[in-house]
This record gives sequence, C-alpha cells and structure tokens, in this order.
Amino acid sequence: MRKKVIIQVFLVLFICLQAWYFYINTNYTYIGIVVEKSSTGDWQIAGFEKTRPELLNQLQIGDVVKEVNQVKADNYSTIQRWKSIDQANSITVLHNNEEKIVTIPHVTLRESITFETCLFEIISVFFAFLIYLKMPKSQSARLLALVFISVALVYMSLGASGRGDIIGKIFVTSALMAIPIIFLHFLIVFFKEKGNIVLPAKMLKYLYGFVIISLLSKLAYISPGMANYVYALSSEITILYFLMGITINFSFLIHIYFKYRKESTYLSTIIKTIWFGLFISFFPFAFLSFLPLLLDQPASLNPDYTGAFVLVFPITFTYLILSKKLYDIDVLLRRFLVTIIIGLIPSVVIVTLFNKLILQSAMPMKETVYSFLIVLLLFSFVLYSLEYFTSKFEPFVFPRKHKLQNALRKISKNLGSISSFREIKEIILVDIVQTLQVYGGAVVFKYPHHLEAITEGDINAEEVEELLESGWFDDHPTYTCFVINHHEEYTSYLVMTKKRTNTLLGLEDRQWLNLIISYLAVSLENVYLIRKLTMRMQELAAQVPNEETGDDFVWFRKLMFELQEKERVRIATDLHDTTMQDLFFLKKRFADIMVKLKMNPEQQDQFRSVIEFVEIINTNLRQSCFDLHPHLLQEIGLVQTVERLVERESYESSFDIQFQAERTYLIEKRDLDTKRHLFRMIQEMITNAKKHSHASRVKIQIVTAKDTFSLLYEDNGVGFDEGRLMQKQIGASGIGIEQIKSRTVYLKGKYDLQTSIGSGVKIQITIPMREGLTA
Repeated sequence: MRKKVIIQVFLVLFICLQAWYFYINTNYTYIGIVVEKSSTGDWQIAGFEKTRPELLNQLQIGDVVKEVNQVKADNYSTIQRWKSIDQANSITVLHNNEEKIVTIPHVTLRESITFETCLFEIISVFFAFLIYLKMPKSQSARLLALVFISVALVYMSLGASGRGDIIGKIFVTSALMAIPIIFLHFLIVFFKEKGNIVLPAKMLKYLYGFVIISLLSKLAYISPGMANYVYALSSEITILYFLMGITINFSFLIHIYFKYRKESTYLSTIIKTIWFGLFISFFPFAFLSFLPLLLDQPASLNPDYTGAFVLVFPITFTYLILSKKLYDIDVLLRRFLVTIIIGLIPSVVIVTLFNKLILQSAMPMKETVYSFLIVLLLFSFVLYSLEYFTSKFEPFVFPRKHKLQNALRKISKNLGSISSFREIKEIILVDIVQTLQVYGGAVVFKYPHHLEAITEGDINAEEVEELLESGWFDDHPTYTCFVINHHEEYTSYLVMTKKRTNTLLGLEDRQWLNLIISYLAVSLENVYLIRKLTMRMQELAAQVPNEETGDDFVWFRKLMFELQEKERVRIATDLHDTTMQDLFFLKKRFADIMVKLKMNPEQQDQFRSVIEFVEIINTNLRQSCFDLHPHLLQEIGLVQTVERLVERESYESSFDIQFQAERTYLIEKRDLDTKRHLFRMIQEMITNAKKHSHASRVKIQIVTAKDTFSLLYEDNGVGFDEGRLMQKQIGASGIGIEQIKSRTVYLKGKYDLQTSIGSGVKIQITIPMREGLTA
C-alpha cells in the first residue's frame, strides 16, 4: 500500500513538473544572451548562445543593457542569478551611444518544443515504465527504471533551464549528477541477482549523500544575491561529478569483467555489451563536450550532436532484453517494435500527402522528420492498444464471438473436474447445447459390440445410434457429427441437432466445436482410462482365489470398499439435503395454494394428482437413499433390513422373491462392516436378477452352522456362460458378479458359482464365523 501511494505521488509530481515546463517553454522564447559587468559597473552583452537571428541583427557584443522588461538591469532576476537575459519581452540597450528598445519575438508552439529533447524524453520514459511494469519486484529493474527516469528529467528540464527557470536548473543539474550513481547501484544489485556476485556497496551512501547535499545547496537559487555564486560553483561541480561517476562505472565494469569472465560466460557477455553501450552513449557527451567546458575551453563537439549518442544507451538495453539476457520482457518489446515497423509506410504516406495536398509546399527537413515521428508514434500506440480495446468492446461489437469465448473458457475449466460419463452430460453437454441454441446433443461411444450414448435435450438417441452403426452422417438434414477420439477399443462422437432456428451449425459454430473437441478428447480419454482402471482393480480384487494371497490384498480391498461407501453416503446425503427438501417444500407450497385459492373440484383433483406425483418422486428418492446408505443395518439389524428390501423389490419385480434366515441371533452378532458387505451382496444379486435373469422365482437364504455362515442364491432364469466373465469390456455386464466375489474374498470366505445358458444361476458364499473383520 505504501509503495502504491509513493508511485501515485511520483506520477502526480512528474505530470505537474511536465505541465510547468510546458508553460515556461510556450510562454517564453529562448534568448541565449550572456551578460557581464563592465569596469564601469554597467551590464554589457558578453556573448550569444543559440540566439535567434533577428536578435543578432539588432544586438552586438559590448552593448550596454539598461533595462529588461522595463526593469533596471541591476534588479532583473535572471541577470542577478545567472548573468543571462531570460524570460524577457523587451530589452533596452545602449548601442553605439544610442539607446534603443529591442522587442523579443513571441514564441510559437513549434519553436517552444525541441524535437531532440522530446524524442529522448519519450524514449526514456517508455523504457522506465516498460521495465517497471513488467518487473516490479526486481530491485535491479526498479533501479534501471530510475536511471531512465533521471535521463528523462534531464531532457525534460533542458528547455526550462535554458529559459532561466529555477526549478529547471535544479533538476537538470541534480538529475545529471544522479545518473551515474544510480546506474552504479543498478550494476551492483543486478550482478547479485543474476550471478550471485556480492560487490561492495558502502561507497553508494557517500555518493548519494553528496548528490543530496548538492541538491539542498541549490535551494540558494531562490536568493538572487547568493544564486550567482552558488550557480557558478554548482555548474563546475555537476560536470566534474558526472565525469567522475561515468569513469567509476567504466572502471567497475572492467574490474568485474576481468574478475569473473572465466566463471560466467553469461555475465561476461552482458558486461561487454553494457560497457560498449555506455561508452558509445556517454563518452562523446562527457569527454568531448563536458570536459572542455570544465577546463574553460570551447567544446570539441557541439553538445547537440554528442547528446544524440545517448540514444545508444536505450538501444543497448533493448538488445539485451530482446535477446533475453537482461529481463524476460522481450515479448512486449518485440510487439511494440512490430507495431512501429507496420506503421512506417502509413506514416510516410500521411506526411507526404499532408505536405503535397494541404500545405502545398515542402516543410523543412527537421519539421518533416518531427511530423513523421509523431504520426509513427500515434500509429504504433493505436496498433499496440488495438488488442486491449478490442477485448474491452468485444461484448458490444462481436457479441456472438464473446459469448462463444466465455463458454469455451467455462467448459475448458470444467473439463478438469470430470471423472465420470455422468458428469460429461451435467457439466459439458448442457453448456454446449445452451450455447449453440440447438435442440439437443449427444456424446456417443462406439465399442466393438455395442454403443453407449449420453444425451441432452431433444434428440433421438436410437436414431443417432442407428446412423452411427450405418456410418451415414455426411450431409444429414438434421444432425452434425464430429469424431472426438478414434481408438481400437472405442470411437467417440459428438452429435448435434439443428439449431432452434431450424438451421444447421454454421462455420463459426463448427470452428468453436472443434476447439471444444480438442479439449474434450483429452477428458474423454481420461474418463475412459479411469473406468478401465476401475474395472481392472475390481478384477484384481476378485481374482485372488486363496486365503494366503488374499491377505496381501486386504488393504487394497478395504480401501476400495471404503471409498465406495463414502461416495454412496455422500450422494445419499446430497439427495436428502437438497432435492428431497426441495420436493417437501414444493409439496407444501402446492397445499398452501389449494387452501388460499378458490378452485372447482376438477382443479382440486389436478392439484392433488400433482401433489401425489411429487410424493411418489420423494418416495422413490427416499428408497434410493436407503439403497445408497442402509442406515437400518445399525438400527434393526441385517435380517430385518433384508426383509424390507425383499418386500419392496417384490412389488417392483416381475419375479417372486423368497427370503429365509436361520439362527438370526448368530447373524446379528457379526460386526457392522460384515453385515454391510452381506447386504451389498444381496442387493447386487437382486439387481442382477432384475436386469439379466428373466426368472420367475428367486430364492435367497442365510444359513448358519457351527463354524460357518452361508449365503445362498438361486433363480430359474436363463443363466449365462461363465466363461464370458473372463473377457469383459468397458460398458459390458459382469461387474456385479465380480463385486460379489471380491467382497467374499475380503471376508475370507469361499465363493461358488454354478450356471450355464438356460439352467439358471446358483451361488453359494461361505464365510467363517470366527474371523470377522472390523472397519
């Protein structure tokens, strides 16, 4: 929070400073007249620095300055402070013993903005914000951003400083002194972060301290009497300190390179690149322009030209970032460079047309280049921001595309939680049907010998299966079919009906579905493998025939059964706490409506039938909860619980069920875990009989002897080939028999199955009385 406040305050101050400089630059023209006091005590012109040609024609070196802006020269602020004439509208001089008034031309907007300084400032600010926004947690990145901000402050303050502004002169000199020190700090932290090289940093506090002291001393600029002396001394100190800082950086890089060049090729490459960039950027500026001024000699090269070499500094770091040797922000920078390249030709065309058609005359080269760069930056900004604005306005401009993308994100997120075929319908298929606004959809699995379909909405599953069997889906007037997976064991399809507008899926819908299928294929493969693995685990649990081997797998079977029971209890609890409660309140709501509203007998009968139907649904759900979680086992025991199960199934089944139990007190002495397994086996036997036996009579017996406990099952149904249990496929029957066998082995019992086609089924399970297991 504190850091955020500091950044916000800095941005506000930076913007205010820029606004102040803009005010100074646009209200005062650059004059560039240097004055000195003569032996007679008069202020006379001592020289010109980039003075406007119209002023040079009216003034000469040696002219005595009488007044500036109708204020005596001795009392004019910039003459007192800097020994220069700035921020003036008129100058009264004594020229050839004749007094005359020279009017300063008003500055135009074009003249107030210097192309070079604006360009360097924009580039520096861009790099500072780019590095900080992408690497805010890196201390070295923050320091490098501060280096670029300092460079930007120098160029931003140049115009105001040249016009005699106190704030401009303070910032331009202080920032210039701070640049080499902050860069040295950056190098120390950077090498520690990237190469774990610890370098001495004690000298930094002294270097920073001198910059702060120098900054505080510049507050004397406020006093005209002291400003002249402090400014003269400060200018020389600034140049000297800058040269010293650059020299320290060069020496530091050379020292690090020769010390660690053999240990890290990565760091040695970076050091050489930074050293080269630093040398090209600051050597001409520091030693060909600043050093001669320090020695009271004219500059070897004009600072305007040597200052252009500073551009090499950001170019060097651009190279390091793009080559991924500095920070991982190359993607953003590459993208911005691509937008600049794309905008080159349109910018040239616009500037050319502007010159030919609007101005109808050629602009000066400098202004032409300036206009070109402004247009190029605008183009680059628009192209760079296009993706952002497109995403923001996409719901309004491309509502259909936005809806499909949101649905894609939702479905791809939900696919990670799918673990069963039931969830494919509840989580995925429902969203696909609703998003595409189709009548219905289906996911179909085609195995070698049978089909399995999961449907949603209004779709004819039997017709879809027939079409898949025949292989005819091309140009079908109603259905659109997509292949999801194709394997030797199975092939999966996604089948969609027509849209609710009675049209087939369009190109955009098909492309969207192809994306969904690419995600769905992986999830379906995982679900299939989970199902296959579950079946293999059940087979493994059932195929341990002897007691000795079974002991090694007790933990495995115990874990499987516990997981199954937990899932059954969870589902039963969810049904009881959600759906059954909703049905109860729905029934109560209907009853209240019948009481409040006056209805004729026919309407009352209709409402009663609805209430009865809700009660039937509630009863069926209660029975399902009982099947999932037979809580009566603990309350009334195994025998009575089975009797209730048999009584209920007798009403719903097409066959007669007989149940007998002997010596029930011995049965009820068994632990709850054993009774739960026995109940599950009886449940499975009745379920298999309902699905496959086609029997007219089913008999179940529980018999106890001295040392054994037996569960007997017999039906007069069609039977089956026992050998088929050894060759099961995903989606085929036989899992229930394996569950019964697995539970028997877990209880250390013996399992005997007698069956053949047409002769019914006989199962005898014998469990030892003295070896009960506890959960």
